[in-house]
Amino acid sequence: MSILRQKSAFYWLPSTNIAVDEIMIKFEGRTSQKVTIPGKPISTGFKLFALSDKGYTLNWECIKPGLNKGHLVTKKNASVILPDSTTTFLNPTQSVVIRLASCLVYFI
Repeated sequence: MSILRQKSAFYWLPSTNIAVDEIMIKFEGRTSQKVTIPGKPISTGFKLFALSDKGYTLNWECIKPGLNKGHLVTKKNASVILPDSTTTFLNPTQSVVIRLASCLVYFI
């Protein structure tokens, strides 16, 4: 866990209303992590999913199709181990939500 994430866990106590949202950070340089989504206000850059509470970002994950954590079973399903050690099959976006929410154990 990065220092910024550790400090977030130390200084912020999240409420019961948290959200996961997509973020695009503009970047036009050279990298294999760049994502292009035509028709978006920021069409080229880094795509992140963030776990937020009242405008404060608690956790985030940079996303590039095909590089998600978890065992990709098919292009549409990934196996994910839940906090109670149960393995389930979710689509890649759903698996991001589980991974981001797993940081909430640090806030207890």
